[in-house]
Amino acid sequence: MDTVSVGVQTVTRLPSTVVSTRKLILTALVCGMAILIAGSVQLLRLNSSDSSAAQVFEVGESTTIADVEVTVVSADPEGPIVVRMALPEGGSLPAIPLGLWTLQLGDVQSGPSSELSSCAEMEVLPAGPTQECTLDFGPLDGTSYLRFARDGAVVTWVLKD
Repeated sequence: MDTVSVGVQTVTRLPSTVVSTRKLILTALVCGMAILIAGSVQLLRLNSSDSSAAQVFEVGESTTIADVEVTVVSADPEGPIVVRMALPEGGSLPAIPLGLWTLQLGDVQSGPSSELSSCAEMEVLPAGPTQECTLDFGPLDGTSYLRFARDGAVVTWVLKD
């Protein structure tokens, strides 16, 4: 260690084995590049995964969820929602519980009325031909969203006035 007097102060120089400013800057640049590369890899992983993509449909559009083809046929603001369901040939399925259907209107979610919904009366969904049934949630005011969830997948229909 060297001691140097500068004016009224005495400065002690550290030996050259201590990290220099150049090395600190270089280390900071390497760490920054590592962070950028890790962030890019995460963005690529998120971009390639489609498991969390929401499926939103209009009234009249069909989709298949867990081997059941589902179509919202009509949604009268004053009456029940008409739903058509079908299985592929050779398939059979026990009744689809009403609890898999929810309606969201604003911040409020509700299930269909079991007394007024004919979907509650279907005991077995046959393969091949389609079956229509009704879901009654009461009057629909404004834009609402009908959701059907089955085996971890969720589909949504937008019901407009």
